[in-house]
Amino acid sequence: MSCGIAAEPLRAEPKPLPAQVLDHATGWLAACAAIDGLRRRASEGGSWRARLALARTAAWFTDLGRLPDGVAGADDPAPDELMSETDSFAGKLRYIRIPGELPGAPPGWRHGARAPGSDQPTWT
Repeated sequence: MSCGIAAEPLRAEPKPLPAQVLDHATGWLAACAAIDGLRRRASEGGSWRARLALARTAAWFTDLGRLPDGVAGADDPAPDELMSETDSFAGKLRYIRIPGELPGAPPGWRHGARAPGSDQPTWT
């Protein structure tokens, strides 16, 4: 919230976002940068570096603008359309599905969270 992304001009105080948007988005950008670096290495050779920052992701989001509270864009999916559930040691776990797909490797998890210390320390 210190970067100002949670501030709303009409509010007296910042309001926390409903998700760790900057963490998630910067993580996805890092994954994309790693894939792009591998692609470029295969086609052009050499090594590649990407620099990412939570503050820069916040600036990018802020530059995109925002809709007023409670107003969804006409093309925005309903949040429930993006969600899935799985069982975990702590009960049902509701999460946002991984975006996108790769041919022959659909994204997803084989199981929900397990209790700490319940998995055997082995390589698979």
